[in-house]
This record gives sequence, C-alpha cells and structure tokens, in this order.
Amino acid sequence: MSKYIFVAFLGLMILQTLSAQTSKYFINTYNWNRTDYFADIYVKPDSTYFLSGTTVNPPDVWYTQSTIINNRGEILYNTDYKYDTLNNANGMINPIGENFILSPYTRNLERTDVHGHFLVVDSIGNIIQSDIVDTIGYDSFFWHFLPTSDKGYLINGVYIYSEGEVSGRFPYFIKINQNFEPQTDTIFGDYSSNSYYTDVQPVPNEEDYFYAFGTKEWHLGSGDVALAKIDQYGNRIWEKVIDIDDILPHDDFIAGEDQSTKMIQTLDGGFLLAVKTWSGYQAVYDGMVFLKLNSDREIEWVNEDELFYEEVLGDMYQLSDSTFICAGSYVHEGTIFNTDVQILKLDRNGNLLWERKYGDDFYPDQAYAMAITNNRMDGKDGFIMAGRAYLEGGPADALFIKTNCLGLLTEPQTSFSAEQDAENSLTYHFTNHSQYVYPDSIDGGHFLWDFGDGTTSEELHPSHTFAEKGESYIVTLTAVVCSDSSIMDIKIIAGEEIVGIEEVEGLPAFSFKLYPNLVSDGQLRVEYDLPKEGLLQLYDLQGKLMVNYQLLMVNDWVELDLGDFAEGMYLYRLVSDERTLKSGKVLCR
Repeated sequence: MSKYIFVAFLGLMILQTLSAQTSKYFINTYNWNRTDYFADIYVKPDSTYFLSGTTVNPPDVWYTQSTIINNRGEILYNTDYKYDTLNNANGMINPIGENFILSPYTRNLERTDVHGHFLVVDSIGNIIQSDIVDTIGYDSFFWHFLPTSDKGYLINGVYIYSEGEVSGRFPYFIKINQNFEPQTDTIFGDYSSNSYYTDVQPVPNEEDYFYAFGTKEWHLGSGDVALAKIDQYGNRIWEKVIDIDDILPHDDFIAGEDQSTKMIQTLDGGFLLAVKTWSGYQAVYDGMVFLKLNSDREIEWVNEDELFYEEVLGDMYQLSDSTFICAGSYVHEGTIFNTDVQILKLDRNGNLLWERKYGDDFYPDQAYAMAITNNRMDGKDGFIMAGRAYLEGGPADALFIKTNCLGLLTEPQTSFSAEQDAENSLTYHFTNHSQYVYPDSIDGGHFLWDFGDGTTSEELHPSHTFAEKGESYIVTLTAVVCSDSSIMDIKIIAGEEIVGIEEVEGLPAFSFKLYPNLVSDGQLRVEYDLPKEGLLQLYDLQGKLMVNYQLLMVNDWVELDLGDFAEGMYLYRLVSDERTLKSGKVLCR
C-alpha cells in the first residue's frame, strides 16, 4: 500500500495527505495472474461486494473472473471462468434474484470473430448456466440484460459489421425468453457506422419500456450522443440527439466528436448525462461534460470543467439530497499515461463541491466502477471504487478502494483537554484536539459534548460551569463523521484544579445486546445485565437526543418502538453509574 498517494481537495481548502489509515477504509490491490482488473461492482444485501473483471494468464490468455470481497477488503471467493475460447468481461453485472448474469464476450482461438456470451452464476460465483446468445453471423458483444414482464430479458449490445471496405458498430438488441432462447432481434441499421448504447435503464412505472443513452455516428471529426426510449423488443419510441458543438461551440476549424458514457435518471424525473468530448482532427480527448436534462428532456445546466481530464468515468449516482457523486480516472496534466483514480461530488446545479484523487506518481491507476457502500442513498456509509493499478513493466493488479462519505480513508479520533477557570473554580474550559472530523468542511463532521449534569453543547471548544462543588461529573465528547463515531470520557470533580486528565477506564462487568441493527419494522429489542440501573440514549447524526430510556434492574430486556423515527442512521449510548459503557449505531429503514 505504500505506493499510493492520496490528495484531497475540499472546496478551496487543501487537506493534508492523510497517512493515518484504519481497517475500515483502505486502498487494496489483488493479484492472481500476470494482469488482473475489476470492471463492475454490485453491493449485495449482506453488505459484501460482488465484482466482475478479467484475469490474464501467460501467454496473454484472457479469462473472465468474479470476486466477492467483504467490508474489510478480504477476499471471500474468487472464480476464473476458463473456456476453450478467449473471453473477457465487459464489466456488466446484472442481478437476477440472488444470482447474477455476467456478460463476457468470447473469441475463437483459431479465428478472430467475437460473440456475445452470458454466464449465470450464483451468489458466490459458481456457474449455473453459460452459452452464446447470438442471432447474427458477425461479431457482437453485450452490455445489459434487462428483465421483461414475461420473465425474459432484453439484451443490449453491439453488432460489429465488416464487409469489404464497409465496417462499423451498430446498436443491437435481442429479446430472449426465460430460458435464454432468442425470440427477436433489432439492429439499428439506419445509423451510420460506430453507433451504440452504453447505458440502458427501465422507465419508472412503465413496464417493458427503457431509456437508452448512446453514441450516434461517431468517427474522426464528428459524433453526437442520443437519448432514446425503446420497448421490450428494442424498437425506438422516440429519440433526442444532442450535439455538444451546439451547446459548447468549438473553434470554427475544429470539429467535435462526442461519445456517451453514463446516464442516470434524476430524482426530479430528468436525466444526468456524462459525455466524453473530443476535439481536433487528431481526436484529442478534452474531458467529461455533464448535461442535466429536465423531465421534458430540455437542458437545465452544463458542467464543462473538463472533469476526469482525458480519462474515463466509471459510475455516477444521485444521492437523496439531490447531490451527485461521480468516480473514474483522470490524466495528470502534461502527461500522457499517468492516470489516477478520482471521485468528486457535484451539487444539484452541477457545481463542484469536492474532489479526491488516489494514485501513484509513476504508474497509471484507473477506476472503472463505483458503488455506494451498503446502498444507502444518503451516502453516509461512504463509497467503493474498483479498477486496476498498473505496475512496473506493464502488468496490473486489481484495485479496490473503500472510503467514507467524504472520500477519505480516516475515521474520527476523539481527544480533548480541560482547564479550570482562574476566577470561577466551577467553570472549566474544554479544548478539542480531535482529528479527522473536518467540522468546517462540506459534508464534514460535528461534535456533541455531554457534561454529565444534563447539559450538552455542539461547540468546538466549549466552556461549562458546574453547579455542585465537590460533585463528580463524567464529561463525554462524541465526534461524528458520516456514519462513524468516536467517544472519549473524562472525570471532573467540580471546584478542584485539574492536574492531569483522568480518562475513565476499568469498565465494570456487564452484558448488553441491541438488535436488529437494521430496524425495518420499528421494533428495537434491548437485552442487558448491568451492575446498576442505566440509561439508553439514542441521538440523531446532528446530536439531537431522540430517546432517553431508563434500564431498570428488575428487568433484563426492553423493546423500544422506533416506528416514528425517520429513515437513517442513529447513534446509541449506554450509560450506567455516570459512565458510558458502550456506544454504537442503529439504522432505521
């Protein structure tokens, strides 16, 4: 891991490179053969990650592979899919119930033709079914398998035609039944060469209709992008063609070539489109242009800041607060091949909020896919990225990055000190020394002080006056960043001078169990065995006390009704004998 350098930009403030790293957030590389990489990620319900990709055995034999990684970055399963033909994953993981469809393409070892292939695998990657689904004699490969109401699928891919001097790529759809038998196919032959759909998604509330985003008639000197609506057989209902030259005119003597990358449907019923823009007769790649369309497919805003400069966009999502998170790669300005992984956040109007970059000074690092950890669309659990990290001499390792909601690799570390006021012996001034919290930053964390006498504060460096001289108080500071928290307690005897911080240690024997951690029916069960009566306190992530429930000695369990709680993450704290015995998180859904 020492080869990686992490650079973080937050608004106009530059954060120092963070060297402190815990097991929760990490940059990992994996190697099985000469070259390995990940191409797509799927977050499973058990919060493990299913990844597809490619592994290359000497001498340059390419195989599709799948890997399951847990939250700590440990490999649980890894499977190579070896056939008599070369095969390579296009990166699309299509979930079907508890199983997955992978869509590699296969190449005959004795010939050069390529055919769309599918693998149905179970939840740990074992093959259930495998075959070629092809209705044409020319080359083809697939990207998406989209379920239809008759339990079949609409396959989206590319048909590669070559006959004499005529060649090109065309959008290619196959309708198959539940047994993967072809029923119909559609080739968009009305397009000229080099046209294809890179993203196809279901239309909300309209069964068997899909939105498709693609590239139309791309070649050196020209090319547009197109948004279309299609039915379950691949027939176009409507199409909107967008020429980036009309929105961002190039020099009169330079033609622009535009290519589709990703599309998402936005919360307001519109679309966010990511377009690779090229300019010049030498096809110089400029960067990624983001177009926001409203529900009438009219352009609302454009971001032309050349994000992901001269490289690729892996994925993008809209979070529940309407901001956008995007990840991919970029090229260091002034270089050709030196790429780093990049993740960034845009506000709802397309303005850059922050960006993070991860990589090596000398060798390329690329992210081809990104997902939201645990699929919580508020993004509080953070993000994962996958791709490859090149090594000296040309081979590459599979790359997997897991960050918090700020794109950082750190967790909060709480620390504070206290000083008695010179004039009032009951007043104490607290200095916060916590690290990796960033309370003044976009998406940054916050603090919650509990002075042990029923009063709290959210100030950075508060002062507090206690009421009873000689009384003992437990002062607690909780630091919260994203869905992470860190707690520190110290004891203060009011009116006495503080010679050194007495941190609370030596917790008494107790047992405490709270479940389920994911509350879906509103009921939270608490089982406990405490030396004295205690309190169970629940806070929201802004530090507001939501529950302050007394745990009596005559009972050993209680069931709390959280049915009125809004969906999200909450922090709990178990307090007994003025001490915090345990803290953690509860998710309501």
